[in-house]
Amino acid sequence: MGFIMDGLDAEEYDRTYGDRVLLRRIASYFRPKAAVMALVAGAIAAQSLMQAAFPVLISAGLDRVVVHTPWIYILRCSDDSLYVGHTDNVPARVASHNDGHASRYTSQ
Repeated sequence: MGFIMDGLDAEEYDRTYGDRVLLRRIASYFRPKAAVMALVAGAIAAQSLMQAAFPVLISAGLDRVVVHTPWIYILRCSDDSLYVGHTDNVPARVASHNDGHASRYTSQ
C-alpha cells in the first residue's frame, strides 16, 4: 500500500481516458443544473454588491439629510432673550452666529 501523499502515480490507476474527456464528463454532470448554478452565482454576486454599496448609500443619504433639511432653532442670547431662526446648513449658521454676522439681533 502506497503512502497517501504519493499521488495517483504511486499505485495503479484505472482511468483510461484523457483529461479532456474527464472535463467533458464533469461538464455533462453539471449541465442539467447550469441554470440553477448561474442563478445562485448571480444572487451571491448581487448580495455582495448590495452589502458593499449599502453603507455608501446610507452615508450619502445622511449627508443629504443633514445638509439640506430645513432646521428651526432657538438660541438663548447673552441678555437671556430667545432668538428663533431657520437654516438648511446648521454648521455654517452656528459659525455665522458665533462670528456675529448671522442677524442684527444676535450680534448685539
